[in-house]
Amino acid sequence: MTLYCPRYAMFGVFISAAVLGAAEAAVSDYVDGAKKRVATSSSTAVSSFMTQHVKISEALACLRASRLMLYGVCDLATEILASGRLPNDEERTQFRSEAAFAGQLLTRAMNLVWDAGGGGVIYDRSPISRAFRDINTAARHLTQNWDINASAHGRVVLGLPNDNPAL
Repeated sequence: MTLYCPRYAMFGVFISAAVLGAAEAAVSDYVDGAKKRVATSSSTAVSSFMTQHVKISEALACLRASRLMLYGVCDLATEILASGRLPNDEERTQFRSEAAFAGQLLTRAMNLVWDAGGGGVIYDRSPISRAFRDINTAARHLTQNWDINASAHGRVVLGLPNDNPAL
């Protein structure tokens, strides 16, 4: 008999995985552009600004941490199902909580390069502008809401019943 993880428990992973791809592309586009960009006011290469170094490093750390977290959720769900059981309330709420946290990190990565990009990234012709809209739209999905998903997980960890019947 094949067991399937309850879809809604994993749905946040699906949303965050899509956001991961968009955020990786946005950060990559930003890095490529920053290597060539020159500040209009000073004629200085943007790549020489320490603030750029910090923002890019933080954005990359957010991408890596979220990727590892999402893979961790998938690995745990696979391990549970391979053992012949379904995930319990704590595990299901953990899946959602960690997917939402990964989404928070991805939104942070996007917002870092958005802020670092200056005025040029706001135009529709900028792929960073498109990614900003897509990622910040996805962040509004219920499965990405940190407060709701973290409180459900914390509640169950503390021994209270799962109050989300969809999980």
